Amino acid sequence: MERYRGKVLILDFWATWCLPCQVEIPGFIDLYRKYQSAGLEVVGVTVLDDFKNARPFVERHGMNYTILDGNDREDVERAFGPFVGLPTTLVIGRDGSICSKHVGIPSPGTGSLEKSSRESFEAAVRPLL
Repeated sequence: MERYRGKVLILDFWATWCLPCQVEIPGFIDLYRKYQSAGLEVVGVTVLDDFKNARPFVERHGMNYTILDGNDREDVERAFGPFVGLPTTLVIGRDGSICSKHVGIPSPGTGSLEKSSRESFEAAVRPLL
């Protein structure tokens, strides 16, 4: 994954049927739009879902970041799993180290789940940029 070397990366393992995943996605869209020029990359990796479901979902939700197929990939499971719940989201620093891992939606703060999820990931990413 040479293309992500030296970048801050949000690596999100998700599925189209996962309601908590759907809550997080608008925040990832916003964060990518806001911080891409500062070195943030967002990659969504579908797991536990048929990858053919991803394209219409991505188009319908206006997802502006890279989506990869993680199904039946033992290397992905070994490197980042096991996936005990979805979404599973990693924030990876410029040096390639995993800085944080969230299973499910981050703890709600004030406001909507979508807003608190976005704020939580922004707080994790901003110091790394």
